Amino acid sequence: MMRRITLSVTVGAVVAVFLWAFGTALLRTSPQIMMSSPERVMMQRFEMPKSVAPGYAGRAAQAPLEVQPASVQSAAGKNGVVPALQLARAGQIDLLVGDIDRATDAVSSIVRREGGDVLSLHAQRAADPSNHPMAQMQARVPASNFDATLSALEQSGKVRSHSIQAEDLSAQIVDAAARLRNLRRTESDILRIMDRSGSVAQVLEAENQLSSVREQIETLDAEAKQMHARVAYSTIRITLEAEAISNPTEPSTLSQLGNAWRSALHGVGQFTVGVVAVALWVAAFLPYLLLLAAILWGVRARRAARGAAS
Repeated sequence: MMRRITLSVTVGAVVAVFLWAFGTALLRTSPQIMMSSPERVMMQRFEMPKSVAPGYAGRAAQAPLEVQPASVQSAAGKNGVVPALQLARAGQIDLLVGDIDRATDAVSSIVRREGGDVLSLHAQRAADPSNHPMAQMQARVPASNFDATLSALEQSGKVRSHSIQAEDLSAQIVDAAARLRNLRRTESDILRIMDRSGSVAQVLEAENQLSSVREQIETLDAEAKQMHARVAYSTIRITLEAEAISNPTEPSTLSQLGNAWRSALHGVGQFTVGVVAVALWVAAFLPYLLLLAAILWGVRARRAARGAAS
């Protein structure tokens, strides 16, 4: 009899411990069981998805938005294919040409033939014959025709200098695409939450979050389009300068006589200027000369008077 009682007590204790452990584990994994039915329904209706930024739902469950940069996500594309290098190329070429107008027309024709456009043209006409006319142009051509355009431009004049620069935008483009995907996913999550019923404060907070996310999307999308445009089209700066043309000729007799006459007139003018300058100096110092002459005359007259008295 005692053995049966002891066995029953032991089994009951084991069952009680098992039920207590099971209940504790169940409460830890499902805290919503402790809520009332209306509270549990409201929690499910306003529970934030993991991709939405924290602080939106107030008392609802919150999870931070994790936007991984391109360096963390990997440089591979959607299908695991590594994208090609995204290079923004630019060139600079300085040419000596015979005629500026013809050279600018030739450069414009080359750019249009390669599928590009002339963005700017500034021609400078020299007022002084010793200065050469110049023109500066800026053109944009498809990146695939960049090398062909430079080669054609080199044939339109004498190359003084030639340079090419390239900037790798691969990492920036991949990073911008990843951030745009995350932001658009966040926008969709917020829109889904706004479709559910909620308090006025929650709706206003959702609208503020949506406005901020859309502003970030517009800014990032504009930057991405600008980077893609820099990759798709290359910029070339062209400087054109006219060559100096020298034609040495023997001066004629008439021109030599004319030069001699001009030299003589120049000499007469210089002599006249010298005479007038001397006259002005004399006129400026005349009072001092008169005073000196008066002193000398007085001294001489006194000496003459003393000699006559003796």
